[in-house]
Amino acid sequence: MPSLDSLSAASGQWTGTNTLHNPNTGQPETTESTIRVESVLGGRFHRLAYIWSCQGKPQEGELLIGGDGELVTGAWVDTWHQGKTIFSCTGSAPSEGRIELRGTFPAPPGPDWGWTIDLDVAAARIAITMNCHTPEGESVPAVEASWTRPGPAAARAT
Repeated sequence: MPSLDSLSAASGQWTGTNTLHNPNTGQPETTESTIRVESVLGGRFHRLAYIWSCQGKPQEGELLIGGDGELVTGAWVDTWHQGKTIFSCTGSAPSEGRIELRGTFPAPPGPDWGWTIDLDVAAARIAITMNCHTPEGESVPAVEASWTRPGPAAARAT
């Protein structure tokens, strides 16, 4: 059974890019991004806090992940994607370093839409892919983000 140990090993600050596939403009926008990964509550949970921007305006989000056996759960908040509610999702860790979370959100007056958050955590890279899923089953890219650890020169400068 895969674990969330890769998130513990990924603790620290990472830098990279965030690409938002903006449904309002129909164009992807790639901006600089940072993410901080930390274990909380004695390592029982893992917090991923990220910063990015959209059309020059700062944005931020957090994903809190926990796992017990084969079940992985997440609580996601993001200044661009959400109002004031927490997006709850469930999923699994099918292999070490891979986490797949799924959930739905209301889209009145129609049926709920789906949302997926896929994490790929390796020693040298963290990647998050988010997709929106229409009630008809179409998958639409929403976010693609990728971060690497800063090199020794960058670490000395901070």
